[in-house]
Amino acid sequence: MGHTAYIFPGQGSQYVGMAREFAEKIPEARAVIEQADRILGFPLSRVCFEGPEEELRQTRNTQPAIFLHSIVSARALQSTAPAQMVAGHSLGEYSALVVAGALGFEDGLRLVRLRGELMQRAGESRRGTMAAIVGLPAEELTDLCTEASRGGIVQPANFNSPGQTVISGSLDGVHRAMELARERGAKLVKELVVSGAFHSALMEEAREGLTVALEKTTINNARIPVYANGQQVGYATSGCWSPTLKKYLALAHIQAKHGSPGDRVEIEVTAEHQRKRARARVARTPFFDPERKRA
Repeated sequence: MGHTAYIFPGQGSQYVGMAREFAEKIPEARAVIEQADRILGFPLSRVCFEGPEEELRQTRNTQPAIFLHSIVSARALQSTAPAQMVAGHSLGEYSALVVAGALGFEDGLRLVRLRGELMQRAGESRRGTMAAIVGLPAEELTDLCTEASRGGIVQPANFNSPGQTVISGSLDGVHRAMELARERGAKLVKELVVSGAFHSALMEEAREGLTVALEKTTINNARIPVYANGQQVGYATSGCWSPTLKKYLALAHIQAKHGSPGDRVEIEVTAEHQRKRARARVARTPFFDPERKRA
């Protein structure tokens, strides 16, 4: 029998009109969306439903918008395909923690709004960029970034899959690394449309501000396992997450790992996928073992 996992997205899956269909057709979803507007003190729902796109793409708005869409999507799915484990990419880890019962909805929403504000501010004060590199081994790309960093800050930020890595850093550093990647035969080298050098040392200012907020937030044990960014094993103990929520904002990477096999149905709770058509896929991943000790 398969185990169902919800996988929540990070920044980049937003679109104008997101969550509107939920609000129109599901009273419970509409109530959650209205609650979010009251908590934040501004009409996030209007930004989601109507845009404009430039306003939605501002990191301070994008992050709570995707978080809100993730929560209402997950609640709509729970009756037919309840989650037995959860994970999230970067921002999506907050959604995962809320769905797992480790973090309250209001606390999660306030945290992602603050996170977005801090990251946007950091991006404006220390300009940077990110780029996707396809077709180079992780070790080679790490060495390449070390070489490129002589001309500016650059480091691997997201190890999304074998052979697909995102780098992040200053404009000079990332552009130099892109040149080196092309010279070494990368299949694809593409600069991303982002407002800052996320998951890099340039986000240190944001990490410090978020750390203060996290230390004041109650994070409980989860009802179901949460696969944290950069971890291969699912955890249910509250002490496991606060360090990763701070760490993976800056100075570290998000890494997709594959462990011992087991059947799992993954439902990608992504705004863009919901807009086109919800889809599920079967993957081979490790099951959660509550007796397994932390590494």
